[in-house]
Amino acid sequence: RVLSESLPLILNDIKLNRYFKPKRKQKGTVIILHGINALGAQDPRIERLAYAMSEINYDVYVPHFPEVADHLMLNSIFNRVEHVIKEISQRYSN
Repeated sequence: RVLSESLPLILNDIKLNRYFKPKRKQKGTVIILHGINALGAQDPRIERLAYAMSEINYDVYVPHFPEVADHLMLNSIFNRVEHVIKEISQRYSN
């Protein structure tokens, strides 16, 4: 059974969801970045992909970038994505 949970990040305007199967040895960590769409990380296609990857024992993290969901592709987004990936790898990945 796949579970999901919300986790805190230093950049507190970014929501982070984790999808995982408890008590299972994880094959690795996957970070899924959503595209430019209004639903962002809550897009059903992203959620289905996260659940599918979790079903085969990957620990999946999906950050929600509000500016990308709002179609605002600013130069600062690249630094924010880098920061979030580093934070996930340091704080949460196995």
